[in-house]
Amino acid sequence: MNRWLSLSLVLAVTALVGSSYLYAYHRQNWPPMVPIHWGIDGKPDGFAPGDSWGLFLGVPLLMLGWVGLTLLLPWLSPKSFAIEPFRSTYDYTMVLVSVFFLYLHGVLLFGAVRAPEHVAVWLLSGVFLLFALLGNVLGKIRRNFWIGIRTPWTLADDGVWNVVHRQAAYIYTLAGAIGFVAVLAGVNFIALFVAFMVAVLWPVIYSLIVYKHRERNGLLPPTPDDGLEATPPGP
Repeated sequence: MNRWLSLSLVLAVTALVGSSYLYAYHRQNWPPMVPIHWGIDGKPDGFAPGDSWGLFLGVPLLMLGWVGLTLLLPWLSPKSFAIEPFRSTYDYTMVLVSVFFLYLHGVLLFGAVRAPEHVAVWLLSGVFLLFALLGNVLGKIRRNFWIGIRTPWTLADDGVWNVVHRQAAYIYTLAGAIGFVAVLAGVNFIALFVAFMVAVLWPVIYSLIVYKHRERNGLLPPTPDDGLEATPPGP
């Protein structure tokens, strides 16, 4: 087991043990109802009982499942879409998500009780920071089915995949860093959401543009039936 996977497992087990202790001995100290979901305006619009097991144990169990998924996905990958060529980047990316899950759990468990008026800011700033950190390694990810900008056009050609991910790496890192600062500066949540969606969706559109450009210029790899003459129907 490599260091990144070991770290994910340690984080998941620590979260589960700590949350189990809180649930067993301190859940009565939580308010009867606590916010667990916030709308685009930053206001809570979903609540859960303060003593429910899901509030304390849901995310730690999700983290354990994430570790299992991290182990399973390389085995599930077809040979031509193998994760091994960028395994260190894959493991780092998966542990980043584990850290974000732990951060999310802490914010929901304590922030919603101690300072509910700040939770939306903490959550959104965490999302933008994760976005920036993922963008920092996005250009190292090779064609696969699980992580990255997975569209029909990037999956069809290594050239499209590489061009799109190099550009997306800059967009994600820049958008994540700017968004993180903007959240802390008090920029309107709706404006931030719109900007975030543009940053997410542009690489998808760009992948189609790059694919069609390469198609027009004959840069795509040949398909199995290219160059085969049609066989006349039999009698």
